[in-house]
Amino acid sequence: MPRDLPIGNGRLAVNFDRSYHLTDVYYPNIGKENQTAGHPCHFGVWRDGRFAWVGDDGFTPESMAYQEDTLVTQVSLVSADLGLRLKCQDVVDFNETVYLRQIDTYSLDGSRGGELRLFFQQDFHLLETTVGDSATYLSQIPAIVHFKDDRYVLRAGLSPSGSFDQFAVGQSEMHGLEGTWRDAEDGVLEGNPVAQGAVDATIRFTLKVGERMWYWMAFGQSLAEVERLNRLILDKGPEELLGRTRSYWRLWVGARPPKLDTITDPSIEPLFRRSLLTVATQVDHQGGIIASTDYDLIRYAQDTYNYVWGRDGALVADSLDEGGHSHLAEKFFSFICPLLQPGGYLGHKYNPDGTPGSTWHASWRDGRPALPIQEDETALVLWALGRMFSRHHQVEVIRPHYRSFIIKAASFLAAHVDPATGLPLPTYDLWEERWGIHAYTIGATVAGLAAGAHFAQAFGETQEADVFRQAGQKMAVAFYEHFWNDQVGRLARCGLTNPEGHLIELDMTADSALLGLSQFDEMAHPRLTETWQQIRQILCVQPCDGGIARYTNDQYQTALPNSAEIPGNPWFIATLWAARTLIREATDRASLDAAQSLVSWCASHALPSGIMAEQVHPETHEPLSVSPLTWSHSAFVSTVLALAAKGQELATQPN
Repeated sequence: MPRDLPIGNGRLAVNFDRSYHLTDVYYPNIGKENQTAGHPCHFGVWRDGRFAWVGDDGFTPESMAYQEDTLVTQVSLVSADLGLRLKCQDVVDFNETVYLRQIDTYSLDGSRGGELRLFFQQDFHLLETTVGDSATYLSQIPAIVHFKDDRYVLRAGLSPSGSFDQFAVGQSEMHGLEGTWRDAEDGVLEGNPVAQGAVDATIRFTLKVGERMWYWMAFGQSLAEVERLNRLILDKGPEELLGRTRSYWRLWVGARPPKLDTITDPSIEPLFRRSLLTVATQVDHQGGIIASTDYDLIRYAQDTYNYVWGRDGALVADSLDEGGHSHLAEKFFSFICPLLQPGGYLGHKYNPDGTPGSTWHASWRDGRPALPIQEDETALVLWALGRMFSRHHQVEVIRPHYRSFIIKAASFLAAHVDPATGLPLPTYDLWEERWGIHAYTIGATVAGLAAGAHFAQAFGETQEADVFRQAGQKMAVAFYEHFWNDQVGRLARCGLTNPEGHLIELDMTADSALLGLSQFDEMAHPRLTETWQQIRQILCVQPCDGGIARYTNDQYQTALPNSAEIPGNPWFIATLWAARTLIREATDRASLDAAQSLVSWCASHALPSGIMAEQVHPETHEPLSVSPLTWSHSAFVSTVLALAAKGQELATQPN
């Protein structure tokens, strides 16, 4: 189930699914240690002897959104059976590892008074396992504290009548026990004060219809730390923490507003700001940019997107820098650059603490050693660094990375070449599916080498600059020589190789990765423009009226049988790449409007909250795979900026 509402502050991140279940809680790193392991936490209401759980048949979300330009949720829930409406605001404090929920209660008939009992259950899996978990009631606070090792979570709250008035701590997921949330359904909790192992805990607040209450969780690495945070909430008042965080994010997203006045679709600019805010929820305080904190994919592959890829991270960092948030881009480069391997390349992916992530890339192929990498990941970090330097010329930001990353990475890219063709030696493709020589990898490498040459020239090392520049230029020429197919009239997505790594055959599958070459100025060529025109036509998903599939016969998360009308699921990235090609080709406002229509398609296929998934169903438009996908949002940001810039350029041209 997609995550409709992610919120966070770089150390603590919380995700809600579309039923308003709190499903993911990441602490102390974003993307590492989901302290619920994706298990939903229950929120229930008792009124006049009847009970309903939020997210089940009893309560239905009327709306799930954010307050404008903030990471504060705005959720409305209704239960016809209970005759009740709840309006909730959720927030992770911008500075402290504290999650807060404000709940306002309303009777559907407008009456006030009458007793309500609200129940909050948390099913933590601290360190992503139930083994060794403990939960206990602390009467002196009062609070429920969950803990294991150095992971502590304190849960408390306030209603007009005070703190919670009942609790139950018990076991779940063992011996047929579902958890203490079942104990809540009669409106009364039994009061067991402690449990260990696979545990959960539920607390009850009593208030009247028409009143407001607060619920919160404080996260720390000791009991003293979470007690300090609880005192902070009580001293300042939860209203102040919510208000200051609302103000912070509005300041953050509006700090450097771009000029978007040439964009005529009014839905695009709000989603531009929402995309920046969404990206911020996926960035760890140490600088790692997570592909997605949606944990639900674990059901599909027993793994997640909770990793830092060099490719995704570089593209996201570039959009953040271009969108006015250079500090996050700089933190990413400080995170990723020290991870360069001695050979001058980055590994497959990393955890947000910098340790290697899981991999399916083999270091042995066809009886020979092979580099288990995607070369474009190394090249894109170098390319993004170069773009940041070109924008700001901040020498002191670049200096720590110059010798240790820039020169080493560029030297690797210049040397990892087949002398017979001038093309890169085989690696894995950006989709992480096939081995060979890939068009997108070539484009990224050419752009990375151009950045390396620019850096070396700027730092006075002309010999290295010449080596990098010539290697990149030769590679671009070789690409158009070896990858062009006269019979089809377009470029190949991939060159297949023999065990020795030599090019033997072209793979002519229509692939949106060829549209992705629009990011790299160094790859401009008439043959590329001809290729784009074909690829856009082949990959357009007809029922979606403009969405672009990843490639023909794509089997990943396939929703419907592939056909000429439905070559695959529409991807936000692919659609935005197609828009970028049209932006490059646009010569007047009418042709630019064709690009804007693709951006508008993305805006109209986001969730109502503004969250964009990786893919959508070709007919129902339901999100598929992970949601949010950080890359989708960053591609939206960079494409909107390119669209606005081209609009301004065309507006200044004489008629």
